[in-house]
Amino acid sequence: MKSVLIRSGIAGAIFLLFLIYINHDTPLVALGWAVGVAVLMIPLGMLLDRLSHKMAMKRWMKQTGRS
Repeated sequence: MKSVLIRSGIAGAIFLLFLIYINHDTPLVALGWAVGVAVLMIPLGMLLDRLSHKMAMKRWMKQTGRS
């Protein structure tokens, strides 16, 4: 969970900088969008972590011959 929160915070910060410097939005509007993106990244990050763990476990089971 900690890694998901860190990644969503980084994604939100990068998006905030993008909106301010590239898109020329006001800081308040950009902050609102960045917080929204960070909140949406939490369930998406958890889903991606779960899928990657499942795939790694299948690969490990196949390599070790376990069922």
